Formats: sequence, structure tokens, C-alpha cells
Amino acid sequence: MRRMNRGFTLIEMMITLAILGVVLAIAIPSYKQYTIRNNRAAVQAEMMQIAASLERYKSRQLTYLGATLPNAGIYGSNKYPKNASSTSQLYTLTLTLSPNATSWVLKALPENTQFNDGALALDSAGRRCWNKADQNTCDLANPAQAWSVR
Repeated sequence: MRRMNRGFTLIEMMITLAILGVVLAIAIPSYKQYTIRNNRAAVQAEMMQIAASLERYKSRQLTYLGATLPNAGIYGSNKYPKNASSTSQLYTLTLTLSPNATSWVLKALPENTQFNDGALALDSAGRRCWNKADQNTCDLANPAQAWSVR
């Protein structure tokens, strides 16, 4: 008599599931790190655009006085991403002017899924920092925390 093979054996299914589990265990954390890096790069680019807008503002007003993210035509909100279609806030942006309004510091503090990414900062002198170890502070004078735009 001839025996016909139909379907898979239980052992074959268990091996397939084990291989799938290993692949997912590697792929999911890698994808999460990829999205965090992508979001950081996007907010860094956005911060550079805000810096350019602040310089345009100063060239028209001859001072940074009155420059704020929402009302100076620089940025629509202090939340990043700024589009309404996004469901989660990734960073909170803060613009701080010096007392005489001759310089500024722009900070991006991570929120929600970005929380383990560290604080970002940029100032009017062009110094940039990314503190991987702290979610709330970033030392612009520390060269070890500098980030570069690539």
C-alpha cells in the first residue's frame, strides 16, 4: 500500500515556530531602536530649521525679543511632531531667550516612546548636544555630548 503524506507533522510545526520566535526576538528590538534613531534625526533636523527661522526673525527685528515657538511664525507648537495626524507626542520643544534677548537655547525633551533617548539642545552659537544618559538636561559646553548633523 502506498501512504500519502498530507500536511505537516507536529515536530515540523514546532521547529517552524521556534525559528519564527528567534527571528522576532531579534527583529522587534532592532526595529524599535531604528524608529527611535529616526525620530531623533527628524527632531534634530526640525531644530535646525527652527534655528534658521530664529536667525531670520532676528535679521528682521534686530533682536530675539518676542520670539517664541508658537507666536513668532517660527513653529506651530511646542510639541513634536507638529502635525495633527500624529497620535503621540515624541518631544517637547522649549525655547529660552537670554535676559537681554541676544541669544537663545532650544531644547527637545523626549516623551512617550522616545523616553529612553536623552535630551537634545541647540543654541544661538551653533552648539549642539545630546545627553544619552539624561532625559531632562543637556550640557552645551560639554564636547562629549555634541551631536553632528550628517
